[in-house]
Amino acid sequence: MRRMEIIHICPMNDQCRQRALERAQELHFGDKAGENRVHVWIQEKRDGDLVIMLHNDSAGENGAYSVEGLQIAEYFLRFGWVSHTIWCRV
Repeated sequence: MRRMEIIHICPMNDQCRQRALERAQELHFGDKAGENRVHVWIQEKRDGDLVIMLHNDSAGENGAYSVEGLQIAEYFLRFGWVSHTIWCRV
């Protein structure tokens, strides 16, 4: 089952946003083919929030967070509010 973990970060201020964005761009978790499973997105029309998408093609426990996802979410708490959710492809 294809899964994606979405880590939504709402930084406390502009300085936290810039630091969070810099750290997010450094993330790299390779799959078996060596491709990065982590993608960072921002909103074009609104400075502020950013989203880290962690793709996971392996079939794990239904609804279970990955170790990588939990570590990323915990780390980014220092920059502001964090929401961590799992999405499954239908």
